[in-house]
Amino acid sequence: MPIVLIGYFVFFARRGRVVFLTLMSYVFYGWWDYRFCGLLLASTIIDYYAGKFLARASSRTRARRWLILSMCTNLAMLGFFKYYDLGATTVNRLAGLLGAHSTLLPLFTPRASCRDFLLHVSDDELHD
Repeated sequence: MPIVLIGYFVFFARRGRVVFLTLMSYVFYGWWDYRFCGLLLASTIIDYYAGKFLARASSRTRARRWLILSMCTNLAMLGFFKYYDLGATTVNRLAGLLGAHSTLLPLFTPRASCRDFLLHVSDDELHD
């Protein structure tokens, strides 16, 4: 944190500060889990262009559309990565209680590794 504050106030002019903070955000999130940097990049690009088009909008209605697009994409990404696993687990357990076997939902679980996926698929093939 002190390095970021020093870099922000001492080493960079106004325009460079935004780039510096953006890069430090990527370092911060990448340190936790580098796989989410792509998600952060997608969100950054979407918000950058939505903000650009919002500023150039010829009417309040068009500006509102760009704002809504930005908010919806960010909330959709947040909702998917925060709640998908809960929903998939719940549906799979409910299917198990009802005697059904669901293989579709685990295929898309964000936390699953390639090894987990292959073991899941091979386990299903053995039980069929």
